[in-house]
Amino acid sequence: MTKVLNFTIPADGTITSPCNNETIVLTGNTHVLITETVDGNGGFHFKFHVNTQNLLGTGLTTGAQYKFVSTSNAEQNTGPSGFPSEFTAIDTLRVIAQGTVPNFQTHAISKVTFNANGDLTEFKIDFDSECK
Repeated sequence: MTKVLNFTIPADGTITSPCNNETIVLTGNTHVLITETVDGNGGFHFKFHVNTQNLLGTGLTTGAQYKFVSTSNAEQNTGPSGFPSEFTAIDTLRVIAQGTVPNFQTHAISKVTFNANGDLTEFKIDFDSECK
């Protein structure tokens, strides 16, 4: 059996550019799509897809306008009792700036694993940012 959740939430907030250390005020939305499937053994399998929708920003120092393009895909698999459990996410955020203000991109890969006893066996986040 598969269940689907599909919704949009506000994504207002702030972020700091790794290129010029400018604080950027964000307004817009984030779209979320979640599917849940139960397999024949009672295990749960979740897939998550998240992307920005009309997410725009204004730099507090330069007044420059920024457009945020983000995509995140994740999967979580668990046994019938909730353990063992594995969660993996891949996130990419591209920021397109107006004029001479630099563009930038961030990329993160996250993995969290619990064994059948519920003990954390792996927690890893690889993260990098680059000015474009």
